[in-house]
Amino acid sequence: MSAYNNTITLIGRLGGDPELQATPAGTVASFQLAVNRNGGEKKETDWFKVEAWHNVARGVEKQLSKGDKVIVFGSFKVQKVEGKPATYYKVIARNIGYDLNVPEDSVS
Repeated sequence: MSAYNNTITLIGRLGGDPELQATPAGTVASFQLAVNRNGGEKKETDWFKVEAWHNVARGVEKQLSKGDKVIVFGSFKVQKVEGKPATYYKVIARNIGYDLNVPEDSVS
């Protein structure tokens, strides 16, 4: 079975500066990604927690900051918040495209 069966591609803006952390498994950069969804007259925003590891993490740290528009290629994992009914999506980034020049209205 291919590792690419669980694949997600997102275009959005960073909700804050990435946070870099050293772990026993390696270096990880974490950030929130805001993805706009057009629903007729009503625009909605979905938030995703993104983790980038190793070399991708170092690129994120050097090149990205709050408000930057990026495209994220990766896999996702649904996680529940312990003790709460909340659920969120965590994306493990395999690759991140920087300096994306896609008009905001063309992304849906």
